[in-house]
Amino acid sequence: MFGLAFTQPDKVHLKEAADPDWPHALALLLEMSTVFAGFDARMEALQEEMRASAHIHEAALQLVQELADGVHMLSLRALQLHQLYRSRDPATPAATVSRLQLQSRAVLKMAQGRRGPYTVKLTLQCV
Repeated sequence: MFGLAFTQPDKVHLKEAADPDWPHALALLLEMSTVFAGFDARMEALQEEMRASAHIHEAALQLVQELADGVHMLSLRALQLHQLYRSRDPATPAATVSRLQLQSRAVLKMAQGRRGPYTVKLTLQCV
């Protein structure tokens, strides 16, 4: 708009806050953020275990790394959405809205600097 770049929290105008299910959406986003962060940590630990093993094929490690990257992105997206929706919640104090939107933008920046490539070339052999 007018040559200015806006991030998502500035563009989205959530009007669903009046919906009776709004509090349930916030609770769901919080739970998703928490659970996916746990999955992200577990995938990171799995990768560390695999790297420490001398018996793991490089292609398997690359595949797990790509899966872990997907879980990481899912975790970041859940966190970003929770912050975004909380910023639009009528119960959120006005002084907190800007902080939540700044945090949401920071999560988007973290996602832009993701850990690795999205494509792994695998050679599958039928045995």
